[in-house]
Amino acid sequence: MIRRPSFLRTFFSLGTGDIQTLSPGSGAIAGHLPGLTTGGTVTTGSIGEQTSSTIVSGSAVALTTATSANITNITTTSGGIFLVLTSTNFVLAAATATLFQCGPSNATATLPGQTSSPTTYAGENLVVWGDNYITTGTFTIQLRSQSLIIVGSATQLFLVANATFSAGTVSAYGTISTIRVG
Repeated sequence: MIRRPSFLRTFFSLGTGDIQTLSPGSGAIAGHLPGLTTGGTVTTGSIGEQTSSTIVSGSAVALTTATSANITNITTTSGGIFLVLTSTNFVLAAATATLFQCGPSNATATLPGQTSSPTTYAGENLVVWGDNYITTGTFTIQLRSQSLIIVGSATQLFLVANATFSAGTVSAYGTISTIRVG
């Protein structure tokens, strides 16, 4: 006898219409989650639903030293578990910089915490990179994060960046995206 974890036992015993009792000829195989095969888009509320927003390098947001700023934002749909991915690029121009911080936040212009919160249960929220950078030209640093969040209602998420620098200018651009995984 194969012993499945309890969440699988529950999932596979949902009753009529669950994935084990699909009718023959429906195009799906009992015990499997059918994927999208038509090249279309995943519907809202379905596993695989994606949301994304990107600010390109030509529209980078100018940063003020040690002050958090929104780079871009998205809104999740209600109810679910989402994988949140961020990619933040810091552009230094003739800058002396010592600290770069970024990540997804549900509060505008506020860096996320470093530890898990009641709605975030895996991954790194806050990405911190500290080093001494002195540039005479232009230099770009890229930081990435990923985390899982649970939302009950539609939730706005901000890609927030912060840099500490004493000379020159620093700007930031990047992407925040979510994929529904539950």
